[in-house]
Parts: sequence; C-alpha cells; structure tokens
Amino acid sequence: MCVPSFTFNLLSAPTLTKNVSCCFVFLSTACFLQDLMSWTMIGFGEMKNRLYHLKHVEVSPDALMCTLSKYFDIHRLHSVCATNTNHLFDLWHYCLGHISNSRLQLIRDPVVIQTTRSTINEVPCSICPLARQHRLPFNQSLHKSSFNFELIHCDLWGPCSVATYDGSRYFLTLVDDLSRSTWVYLLRYKSDTQKFIESFCNLIHTQFGAKIKYLKSDNGAEFHIQDFFHKNGIIHQRTCVETPQ
Repeated sequence: MCVPSFTFNLLSAPTLTKNVSCCFVFLSTACFLQDLMSWTMIGFGEMKNRLYHLKHVEVSPDALMCTLSKYFDIHRLHSVCATNTNHLFDLWHYCLGHISNSRLQLIRDPVVIQTTRSTINEVPCSICPLARQHRLPFNQSLHKSSFNFELIHCDLWGPCSVATYDGSRYFLTLVDDLSRSTWVYLLRYKSDTQKFIESFCNLIHTQFGAKIKYLKSDNGAEFHIQDFFHKNGIIHQRTCVETPQ
C-alpha cells in the first residue's frame, strides 16, 4: 500500500504470504522472508524506527544462517547440538525395529549393504534383552525358616549338550532355606533324581542329626516320589506353574 506522507512503501504481511506462498520470521532486530517450497530466504529486512526496512539485496539460499549470526550475540545464545555417535549398523538395527544382526545382513538393498558390511558393531544392543522379557520382576521374598533343614529347595537342570567326564548330563541342586548351604549332585539320567534325594535325606539325618520337614520343587515329574515322602514324613511343596524363581 502507499501512504502520501510516507517516503517509503508498506507491505502487508498477510497479503504477501497469501499471494507469494512464503512466511516471515520476525526477530528483535531483523526480519526474514522464506519461501515455503524450498525453505530458502528470499527477503531480508532490518529494524529501524520500529519498522522493518526491506533490503534490496540478492539473497543466497544459505544466507539465513549467515545473516542471523550478525544480529545475535553468540555469547548470549543457548544452543544445543545433538550428534549421533552410533555405528551405521546400529542405526539400521534401531530403524528396522531392532532386527537381529543375522537378519539385517540378509537385506539386499544397496544402501543397507554399503552402510552395514564394514560397520558391524560387536557390542550387543542394551534394549533388546529388556524388550524381550516376558514378565516383570517378582517381589523379593522375606520368608526364612526357623531352623536348618526345615525347608529344602531343589531343582533339576539339564540335559546339557556336553557331558561331564563320567557321562553326566544333569545336575540336581538342593539349597537349605535358612543357611543357604547348597549341595549339587551330578546325574546321568533324570530318573536318578529319587535316588539322590534319598541319599541326601540320609546324609542330613546321619551327619547333622536332623530331618527335613518340607521339600519344595517345581512340577517336574522327577519329583513325584510320594511314597518316599509319606514314609519319611516329608511334606512336598510345589511352586506355581511357570515361576522359575
């Protein structure tokens, strides 16, 4: 618009942005006009007498950042720069939903191949183990027996892919609830569980003069020796299903 008493022309920001498809960036000492299609600066104005005076200069595409540095005191600015120091292999691992390394190497896309073959990171991902957990941590148990051998926890592990020197592929673990003393027996076969439990009960009775009151195990079939428990007055307790703790 033109005003007779003014020695310069006034531009209407709403009208200009509507007709030219651009946007204004107003600062305390300057004004920038940016194109919405290319996001390059197409105009620049300086603050004088509370008005922005448009400069008749050619503006290069990267002039916005160069001009900003002239109107800001860099010692008063607070800026943050974030850089990603991860390997390119890890970046593809994150972008593709934490895909495994073996699956990632099967991707035939040239961009992925060029950026992953020479940048394989041997450090395991810290997120994958946590994301694959099936249940939340269990509350800590404060239960403790009143005397030794009142309660014995037992569990059988195996079969191991590599046998011991005597051919054992299983091991039976028995833990006293009060003292946390632990006994471990090596077994060749799972069916030997009853024999070693009977041997352990005899050991406790002979060496310590005590008798086991409760024996707690999982629901494994190898611990179903009810005849032995009834004969020796031992109460067999079973843990809840799928609670290895």
